[in-house]
Amino acid sequence: MAGCGWARAVRGLLLDVSGVLYDSGADGGVPIAGSAEAVRRIKASGLKLQLCTNETQATRENFVRKLRALGFDVSVAEVTAPAPAACRLLRERGLRPHLLVHDDLVPEFAEVDKTNPNCVVLGDAAENFTYANLNEAFRLLIGMEKPVLISLGKGRYYKETDGLKLDVGAYMKALEYACDVQAEVVGKPAKTFFESALAELGVPPEQAIMIGDDIVNDVGGAQQCGMRALQVRTGKYRQGIRWIYGGAVGCSEPLGVHVRGPWDALVIFTVTTWRPWEPGMQMELRGGTGQTSAGVTQNLLLPRGSAETVGRGMRN
Repeated sequence: MAGCGWARAVRGLLLDVSGVLYDSGADGGVPIAGSAEAVRRIKASGLKLQLCTNETQATRENFVRKLRALGFDVSVAEVTAPAPAACRLLRERGLRPHLLVHDDLVPEFAEVDKTNPNCVVLGDAAENFTYANLNEAFRLLIGMEKPVLISLGKGRYYKETDGLKLDVGAYMKALEYACDVQAEVVGKPAKTFFESALAELGVPPEQAIMIGDDIVNDVGGAQQCGMRALQVRTGKYRQGIRWIYGGAVGCSEPLGVHVRGPWDALVIFTVTTWRPWEPGMQMELRGGTGQTSAGVTQNLLLPRGSAETVGRGMRN
């Protein structure tokens, strides 16, 4: 892999699921072309694989059952999801949650004491995000001496088969604003969540790559954890979107890169090192193309200063 010597040291991959392997939907969703075969090739290559997802509309068992029905060879042990991590946190801190989550996720909290709530847990509740339910969560939080809001992820939106949908982050921000509280995020992009996924993968961050469709929660979160990361051009990816992340800037412009199709040439060029933004700054976007051991051609994010310069983007 020309210019990609670091790739030879990669021992494991973390994969996002929604928008990377499949597009979810009311009918169960549809796999993205080539993704099931890519998972098979990754496993056959000897690379370790862990699904790192913010999925909170189903228990892990039901989520895996759905993925297997779509043709993915995965097990429950290969899925790192927010709800089990949240349950561990609740037990460790003696917290009793009021749940504002999807009905199909509630069984994950069966062993957690929910009497006389002293915190609110927020997930992707979908149709349960009614005014009445949000207002009940608001009243509980505003009435607490030390309000605790736990959010299972902080995504802005995601893609289903019928279009983009608001994600839990939008509702998290509403409750933060109304209650003057900062949510604790359990899920991507939280560093502790990536560390848990890496522990389950059994690989240190410098030997793992995160692949996702979210430039902030997948790519940015993984890089902040010391990993390298790739963004696919499927799922929620939208050409030309610019993100501000932690006082730094990122860009999701392909800059003329020819992409032949999903899971063929997947990844856009983006900044590989977040750095403070200044008005009028030019950002050098660097990348290279190579063949992974899984047989998937990707435009890889490379350390600044290596490989060729493929384009420059002006910010204003």
